Amino acid sequence: MAQRIVLGHPGGNLYRTAGGKLFKFNPDTIKLDILDEKASKSTIDGQGKLYFSRGTHLWQYIAGK
Repeated sequence: MAQRIVLGHPGGNLYRTAGGKLFKFNPDTIKLDILDEKASKSTIDGQGKLYFSRGTHLWQYIAGK
């Protein structure tokens, strides 16, 4: 069974990869943005930096508020 993980950022937004896309959800405005269309396997570090893979490459997204 595939894991379905939603990553919470200290700034309040939620992030998730699904269907090959990286999404950002702002719960205050109920706005959903697609940040990348070839993303998979995401994680977030203690400083709020989001990491995701695109093929064999590791990418970093510095998440804002």
